[in-house]
Amino acid sequence: MKRVMSVLLVVTMVCSMVWIETPTVFASQSGKFTYTVTGGKATITKYTGTVEDLAIPATLGGYPVTTIGNRAFLANANLATVLIGKNVKKLDYAAFNACPNLRTVSFAAGIQLIGDNAFTDCVILTNVYFLGNAPTLYIGVFDNCDPIFKVTYLTGKTGFGNPWHGYPTVHVSSLVPKAPTVNVITNKALTISGKAPGECTVFIKIGSQTKKLKANGGKFKWTMAAPCPLGIKVKVSRKTNTMYSSPIVTKTVIPAKPVVKTIHVNNIYIKGSATKGAMVYVKIYGNTYKGKASTSSGLFAIKVPKVLVEAEIQVYCKILGLKSQIVKINV
Repeated sequence: MKRVMSVLLVVTMVCSMVWIETPTVFASQSGKFTYTVTGGKATITKYTGTVEDLAIPATLGGYPVTTIGNRAFLANANLATVLIGKNVKKLDYAAFNACPNLRTVSFAAGIQLIGDNAFTDCVILTNVYFLGNAPTLYIGVFDNCDPIFKVTYLTGKTGFGNPWHGYPTVHVSSLVPKAPTVNVITNKALTISGKAPGECTVFIKIGSQTKKLKANGGKFKWTMAAPCPLGIKVKVSRKTNTMYSSPIVTKTVIPAKPVVKTIHVNNIYIKGSATKGAMVYVKIYGNTYKGKASTSSGLFAIKVPKVLVEAEIQVYCKILGLKSQIVKINV
C-alpha cells in the first residue's frame, strides 16, 4: 500500500509540474470591426460599416488579420466590392453569405481556404479574382450567385480548372488595368475628363488633393470650382476591383486655345483673346506672325498680309514654355 501511495505521489508531483499552454483569446473593437485575437492573430467576427468598396485591413490592433469568421459580413446590404489582402488565409462558414449588392471580390495570394457557403446567395456577384494559387474550396461557396458569375485567375497559377468546383473560370496574363485616357487640360477649363473603360474608380490627383470618382459608361468627368493653374501637373489613374492600379497618366495644364474673332476677306489683322501675357502666333501663307496678348485683358491684334478667299489660318499661343492647341480657320 505504501508503495502504491508513493507512486501516486510521484505522478501527482510530475503532473503539477507540467505547464499546459493555451492560446490567449480576447475580443476587441477597431472602428466598425469586431475581432478576436488568438495566438497573436486576428479574426474578424463582425462588421457594422456602411461603405460600398471595402478593403479588409491587413491588421487590427496591431495583429495580422488572418481569418474572416462565421457570418462576419452576413447579409451586408452596403457592400459592392471587397478586397481581401494577403494576410487573410481563411474565410469561415457564410462569411459573406447573402450580401445582396456585392458584385466583385478580389483575393490576394495569401488565401488558403474558403468555408461552406461563404458567398452563397450573393445574387449579383459576377466576378471573383484570385492572384495566387487556388485555395481549398468547401461546399456551395459561390452557389446562387449571378448567372454570368465567373472566376478569374492569373495564367500559370495552379489548382484551377474550367470548371473549377463547378464554377466557370478564365485566366489572364495580368490583372493590372490599362491607364485611362485623359483629355487636354487647360488653364481655363473647369472640368477634367476622359475615358476609363469597364467598372472602375478614377483617381485624380492635383498637388495634395485627390478626387475619387466612378467611371460612368466608360467615361469620367470631374467639375471643379476653379480652373487648374497653368503648368501644374495633374495625375490620373484608375483602379478596378483586382487590387491593382493602372499606370499613372500625367497631364500638364496648358494655356487655353486662343479665341479668334471672325475673319473676313481683306482683313489685315487677326484679333482675339488668349491667356494674359502669352505670345500669340498666326500662321498664314506659309509664314508665321506673332504678337503678345495684353497682360491685363488678354486681347491681341496681329498684323498679317491681306486675307484672301480660302486662306487657311492657324493660331496658337505660348507661355512659360507651354503651347496651346492650334485653332484652324478657313476663310
